[in-house]
Amino acid sequence: MKKILLILATITIPMQARAEIFQKQIPQERVQAAIDLIANATCKKNLREGPRVVYECYKNTDKNSPQFEVCMLADMSTSNSARNYKEDHDALGDPDPYEGIPFVDKKNFTHRMADYLFLPRFHRMEKQGIDVGDYFGSSISEVTKGINAKCKAMEP
Repeated sequence: MKKILLILATITIPMQARAEIFQKQIPQERVQAAIDLIANATCKKNLREGPRVVYECYKNTDKNSPQFEVCMLADMSTSNSARNYKEDHDALGDPDPYEGIPFVDKKNFTHRMADYLFLPRFHRMEKQGIDVGDYFGSSISEVTKGINAKCKAMEP
């Protein structure tokens, strides 16, 4: 009987140790990674590079990884900026740099986020009492401001 208890303890302790404890807000290093991802693409090249690097981020990152949150946060910022840019510049007659990029279209973005928010990672967060909308929402404007500041600092 003692051997069975010892075996059970040996099996369950590592499983418990792997249980992830989530923070109420997205960690700052992930926010900075999202800023760097987008700024390094858009500041040096153009706004059209943002959706491309977000797509590549998704493609090259495991959906179960905490780093997938970087892709999602960068996506939220880029898609939000694309919509805001279009609204602000349509009135002025400026050309839309996101023209012809269905990735940032509101319908596609909403569908993509709905799919990703059903990932097991986010269900575990909710079980720990974390509102996933607040988790991401509080950082979107921080990412956008960070991208703008980084681009401004890179200007000659």
